[in-house]
Amino acid sequence: MIKKISFIFLPALFLVYLFIELFLKLTNSSLCTSNGCSLTETMLQFDSIYLNYFGVISSFVLLILGVLSYKNKISRNFFYIFLFSALFFEITLISYQYLVATEMCKFCLGVLGFLISIAILSNSKYFLLALPIISGVIIALSSLNLSSASALSYKKSFIKNDGNYIIQLDGCGHCTELKEFLKAHKIPFTKIDIKHIQSQVFIEFININKVPVLIVKKGNVNTVIHGNKEIFNYFNF
Repeated sequence: MIKKISFIFLPALFLVYLFIELFLKLTNSSLCTSNGCSLTETMLQFDSIYLNYFGVISSFVLLILGVLSYKNKISRNFFYIFLFSALFFEITLISYQYLVATEMCKFCLGVLGFLISIAILSNSKYFLLALPIISGVIIALSSLNLSSASALSYKKSFIKNDGNYIIQLDGCGHCTELKEFLKAHKIPFTKIDIKHIQSQVFIEFININKVPVLIVKKGNVNTVIHGNKEIFNYFNF
């Protein structure tokens, strides 16, 4: 029974899970509405929908291999190779998300949960053997993270002169609302796109976990304000 769950039932549910997210993405929606999802998309060098297509195709292949390996030992080896390759890929992606964006995509965590469940139920011995490799990937990625001192030097290159700086994300409704508000009240500001900030780990230095964010520079003093409501209150509107 456990074998049928791990090789057929869970991979089938996994395929449905990924297909639902693909369908929602095609209709401009998503299972995850956290800032981590939006920030993750800006880190990709291609449209995120292609990653969804890849996930659906990969989960379908995993299901086919699971069905074949239910009674065939040779196919089972291919099933394990494919499963653990997907697991390593997802862990690498999520680790990078956390280290760069400081917030993980909830949908990606669901994918990771499925893969770990399938791996443990199908062969817990292989999963335990893979744990040191998984830990090594996470440690290697964390060692590439920039220190606060390095982030401070990048901060200076973004905010040089006195004024208002809006950290925003294209497609963000709250960001658009804030920019229109500032323009209507003739409040000057400089726009900084979050995707450029991420590449320099600037978001970690000023603890950004959602956009928009207002930074007001006056001499050597930088005031950081998160969220539209707080920003409106700052300008006494």
